[in-house]
Amino acid sequence: LFRSFMNPRDNEHLLVSIDYSAQETAIAAAWGKDKNMLWCYQQPDFYVAAGYKFGVIDDMHATKKTHPRERDKCKLLCLTSNYGQGYKATAKLLNISEEESKDLIKKYTDTFSGYSDKRKRLLYNCSKSLVPTVLLTDDGMPYVYIPEDSAKNCKDKDDVQHIHKFFHCKSKFFCKPSTSLGNAPIQSAGATMLRYIINRLNEENIDLVCSMHDEVILNLPKESWKEQADRAIQIMTDAFKNLYGQ
Repeated sequence: LFRSFMNPRDNEHLLVSIDYSAQETAIAAAWGKDKNMLWCYQQPDFYVAAGYKFGVIDDMHATKKTHPRERDKCKLLCLTSNYGQGYKATAKLLNISEEESKDLIKKYTDTFSGYSDKRKRLLYNCSKSLVPTVLLTDDGMPYVYIPEDSAKNCKDKDDVQHIHKFFHCKSKFFCKPSTSLGNAPIQSAGATMLRYIINRLNEENIDLVCSMHDEVILNLPKESWKEQADRAIQIMTDAFKNLYGQ
């Protein structure tokens, strides 16, 4: 719907949309140095490849057409497990038993151990940190994550309330490490890449109309749109390489 409001500058220009393929998965694989996740990402279909690694799909050359149900199950499993969703919620989402849900999540964490272990270490380290962290809840409202040990050591509870007032946050003294906290490295990396891309496009006079998540929409002259689009793709590739070296 948003794109329907956009038009090229004039008849001599056209709109070109460029985005990443499964950017968050690529970031997770690079951030966790996860060889299995990276291998799956490099295959024609990430979720089919993941299903093969999980043992849910028995054919390495399966496709979305040949194994639609298995692929859908693996897709939902990957999307929810990436953010640390628990086995009960996963069981409801996939309409399976809680025991089967536990088994699938274990297959995910065992297969993608590089990413899963690093995410677990992040949550642990943050839980021991003395530094408050501002996060957003599911309804878009900010709150301050204050590690439990730090909150307990706060002699004056007004100190915590002052933090909430400063950030206009909900009046919670502390929260357990959340999915928002575990997902922060992925989202912050995406934001860093996008800032790099916007700056480089501006430096090279490539007309950016707007950005949406990992997508950029460009207003390019018809006579040279291909060259400028190729240059934009290279800039987006450089953004990832500069952050992760691959």
